[in-house]
Amino acid sequence: MEERKQKILDLMKDEDYVPLKAKEIAMIMRVPKKEYNEFLEVLGELELELKIQKNRKNRYKLVDKVYYDGIYRKNQKGFGFVRLEGEDDEIYISKENSLDALNGDRVLIEIIEEKNKVKNAEAKVVRILKHEKDTVVGIFQNNKTFGFVVPDDKNFGTDIFIAKKDFGKARNNHKVLVKITKYPQNGKNAEGKIIEVLGNVNEAGVDMLSLIKEYNLPSVFPEPVVEEAKKCGTEIDKNDIPNRVDFRDRNIFTIDGEDAKDLDDAVRVEKLENGNYKLEVHIADVSYYVKEGSLLDQEALLRGTSIYMLGRVIPMLPRELSNGICSLNAGEDRFTLSCIMEIDQKGNIITSEILKGIINVTERMSYNDVQAILDNSDEKVTKRYSKYIKEFKLMEELAQILKNKRLEKGYLNLDIPESKIELDIDGKVKIYQNMKQALQMK
Repeated sequence: MEERKQKILDLMKDEDYVPLKAKEIAMIMRVPKKEYNEFLEVLGELELELKIQKNRKNRYKLVDKVYYDGIYRKNQKGFGFVRLEGEDDEIYISKENSLDALNGDRVLIEIIEEKNKVKNAEAKVVRILKHEKDTVVGIFQNNKTFGFVVPDDKNFGTDIFIAKKDFGKARNNHKVLVKITKYPQNGKNAEGKIIEVLGNVNEAGVDMLSLIKEYNLPSVFPEPVVEEAKKCGTEIDKNDIPNRVDFRDRNIFTIDGEDAKDLDDAVRVEKLENGNYKLEVHIADVSYYVKEGSLLDQEALLRGTSIYMLGRVIPMLPRELSNGICSLNAGEDRFTLSCIMEIDQKGNIITSEILKGIINVTERMSYNDVQAILDNSDEKVTKRYSKYIKEFKLMEELAQILKNKRLEKGYLNLDIPESKIELDIDGKVKIYQNMKQALQMK
């Protein structure tokens, strides 16, 4: 559509162009009959964007004024800003010139005062091209004959009026999801109806659920995607083993947090006769199961990443994969993409190669246990993993070499405090711990 828009604009910018009707423009541009309705939609879009206009004879021409489109960001005080693509400075929009636009709306603006040495440019909103949201999360306030929803987004720009017939099962101070049925106009509030009650504002877990609804996070996988994941099975295809390098006779470890569920990388280090180190990094071969263009692939592209929240995670892939066949669980054969590196005693990579591999993780280790082994601070842990102590010490040795090399190159250590929050069975905070302070006390 954007390409066709530009062709229409280029035609009208030609010095020989005279205003023409839609059919005449279509003929010049040789638009096929079957695409004519789509062509009219493109003209309509350009009109909406105030780039072209019709005269009294329904002939199209360029708009004389220059308008810009951008995303409007509203301040709690009522004014806002629009940043244009490719521009660093934001354009100021006063409350009076906002046309009741809401936070996040795509708007069309007209510059009314150019930038000078004292202040940035100022503009007014002349058209709202697209509202960012049609649902909002907020707190319901019941006034008996009517109600309001106060949005969680303090910059949203308006409380939402709720008629009594649209209360649903909401009660005072309930967190709710409201569908906007009428956007604000002439200073009046938006209107809506409650479509889901999330729970009492002080109820455990409601805050996380509110975030999921507010940002429309995909918390549930479509059934066809789940079914495709289940077809991947729970065991590797033994017929493919001959096509891979077999690392199953080696001691290989995953090292993660104690509460990690999806284990996607494993390591091994050995000392070579020439004094160099051989580092193996094995990554779960997700691409073996998630084929390009499959339902799983499309869903993963839509999600982009896993989202970690307090007490829960919204995974990029169904748990049948992320916690199952694509998780490097100890004692289970797993397909991997394996990077094998030779590193000298100064931290230089001498050789490296990437292979399709198969591994069987020896032990699922935690950061705390490995640190306890290296510090010799927990007799019980040290005894349990006594036969692997030499291998963990070798990992520490190589890790220090690589750290020293980074320091030589100006490595920046961001010393950011790390916190851990544990929830009880009811979803309420049981333990809050600043990990940095805890380590210092230890």
